[in-house]
Amino acid sequence: MDKKRYINDTTLVCCPINIFTEKQFLIKHTEGVWGRNFPMSGGCSAKRLRRSFSHRESVVSQKYNKRNLSDTTLVIVLDGGATSIKALIIDLEGNVLGKGTGGPSNHLLTELDVVEKSIKDAIHSALNDSGLKSEDIKFLCGGTAGVDFDGKGNRPIIKIVKHLLPFTKKVLITGDMVISHYGALLHNPGITVIAGTGSVVFGINSQGKRVKIGGWGPLFGNEGSADFIARQGLNEASKYYDGRREKTIIKEEIEKYFNIKGFRKIIDVIYGKRLSIEKIAELSKVVESAAKKGDRIAIEIFKNAGHQLAEGICAAIKKLHMEHDEVKISYQGSVFDAGSFILEPMKEKVLEKFNRAVVIPPHFPPVIGSFFFFMETFHKNLNEKILRNLKNSYSIINENIFNFNTFLPPHLNPLP
Repeated sequence: MDKKRYINDTTLVCCPINIFTEKQFLIKHTEGVWGRNFPMSGGCSAKRLRRSFSHRESVVSQKYNKRNLSDTTLVIVLDGGATSIKALIIDLEGNVLGKGTGGPSNHLLTELDVVEKSIKDAIHSALNDSGLKSEDIKFLCGGTAGVDFDGKGNRPIIKIVKHLLPFTKKVLITGDMVISHYGALLHNPGITVIAGTGSVVFGINSQGKRVKIGGWGPLFGNEGSADFIARQGLNEASKYYDGRREKTIIKEEIEKYFNIKGFRKIIDVIYGKRLSIEKIAELSKVVESAAKKGDRIAIEIFKNAGHQLAEGICAAIKKLHMEHDEVKISYQGSVFDAGSFILEPMKEKVLEKFNRAVVIPPHFPPVIGSFFFFMETFHKNLNEKILRNLKNSYSIINENIFNFNTFLPPHLNPLP
């Protein structure tokens, strides 16, 4: 197919030289519909168009030409957790230009030099992915674990960012629970429960009052988190080995995961190697695998985790005086990859106490919520075009991560 025809039929946007691979560059149909599989003129699709540009094509819109970057506001947004940190570069029209990842970023649980390397890796890989330089970025906004919802504890992260990006005009760092809520519910009143390595519940009511439930860390918190599920899995496996519990395949799954022969060797693995909380939390996937195979003990662990999360949600509803409201509840975090194993018991427990509550999938992931937090802080309005651009540009560079048609309200879904 002649490339020239595609260029005449479509407007190619956000493609600075050598920025996007064939899976990453964005396509805007002449009717204004963003997406990767929408019909194009002549019966061609955006997906086929990307394949036709299998090498990096130097098709550049004037707006994103490097000579004009100084006139374009670009922001790096971060989502930093105990296990990893994500970075995106986004313009104010909602176009995602680059992505990056790094290691653990909770400065309360991880050495600062490790946190700095994680943030540096995420920022630099996002810059490399976009073809931009650090001096092109004037703003950074992020939410990280270890920082509270009022920003308390953010100084170490701000100091690291200013060292890595000396040209940045403004650095905003808040808690990861805040950006999770912005992403899940677009900062509307409601409750967001976050369950990744750790867990926390964050809520806001129509008067703007905010509450945080949980978030106490691994020693006396983390209920319903990956850390909680993993520890419960280890506990049940050890009890089965001792003859104190009925059979569970969690023991065999753990042996396979660590490639050990005999469960007694788990002591050397856990204590001898001094596994970090993040590494232990990864065992939640082992428990999830056992649950999917029908293991009753594994299913009970997830049921218990769901009830623990529901407890936090109910406490938030009470503190916000939303008992009689049709309160929206959403969720973020890797634990919810388990689907109905965690969601159904959580919903059931919440609805027992508050039958008007509604549990909905998140509209966007936390890293996009960081962009919303930035926009609100600088009094920039979000509109349908920005949301649509975010949805489609992010889904293109993360093709196998999210199906945003599930998450967005119907009026923001692509046209058929």
